[in-house]
Amino acid sequence: MNREKVIPDSFIAVGFIRKPHGNRGFVKVEIFSDQEDRLQRLNTVFLVKRGCVLGEYTISVCNSSAKEYIVKLNNIDSFDNAASISKSYLCVQYSERVKLGQWEFFFHDLIGCRVVTTRGVNVGIIKELWDIGPHDVYIVHDERGIETLIPAVKEIVKDVNVKKKLVVIDPYEGMLHQDLI
Repeated sequence: MNREKVIPDSFIAVGFIRKPHGNRGFVKVEIFSDQEDRLQRLNTVFLVKRGCVLGEYTISVCNSSAKEYIVKLNNIDSFDNAASISKSYLCVQYSERVKLGQWEFFFHDLIGCRVVTTRGVNVGIIKELWDIGPHDVYIVHDERGIETLIPAVKEIVKDVNVKKKLVVIDPYEGMLHQDLI
C-alpha cells in the first residue's frame, strides 16, 4: 500500500481502517506492524484521512485476528460514524514510534530510497512496498517508469541506509530489466 504524502510528517501510521464492522461503531483495521499486540498497547490514536487529521481517539476495544483487528474508538457509536472514518489511517505521533531492530525499517523511510546493485547500476527509486507475508517487496521505478519488484530478503538486499536514502541489492539472474544489466 502506498502511504506516500498522505500522512503528515509528525505522525506515523500504525494501521488503516478498512470498513465498519457491525452496527455499533466497530471498524476493521489492517495493522502495519509485525508486533501483533501493537494496537492493544496504545491508548490513543490520531485518525488521518487524505492528509487531514480528523482528531484524537481513545481505543476502547481492540480484538485481533491475524493481521486484522476489530476496533472500537470512543465516540464512534454507530455504523454511520464508523463508515465516516473508513479509509482513514490510525496514527501515533512520530515521537511515540516503536524502536526497531537491525534490518527493520518503517515503510515510509524506504519510500523514495534509490536502489543500486552491488556493481553500482542504478535500478530506480522505491515508490511502494507490499507486505506479502513472509517478506516485503519493494516496487522500484526507473526514470523511464519501468517497474521492478525486489524481494526484501537478505539474500538480495545487502545494505539499507535510510539516512542516505540508499538501498544496495545483489539481484539474481533475470531479476532486472535487460536494459539495466
